[in-house]
Amino acid sequence: MEIQPTQIQFNDAATYLTYTASIQNGSYNIFLPNHQIYNVVGTWGGITFNATGIAMSGIDMGILNLNTGIGVTSITQNWS
Repeated sequence: MEIQPTQIQFNDAATYLTYTASIQNGSYNIFLPNHQIYNVVGTWGGITFNATGIAMSGIDMGILNLNTGIGVTSITQNWS
């Protein structure tokens, strides 16, 4: 059984700032500074659990290199 994350975190690799959004019905909205690289982590209310129920720090979902052009107001990213 696959359990989807309830939160997504974007950790700015340069500034170490973290931006968090709640995931509802598989979607989320977030405003992020442009021209940054983010490490993306999925969590369950800020906590993740492994298959045996032990709390972990998060599930690594990859890297987002945000470098959009002028006038871009939204992007779509598939994290599956």
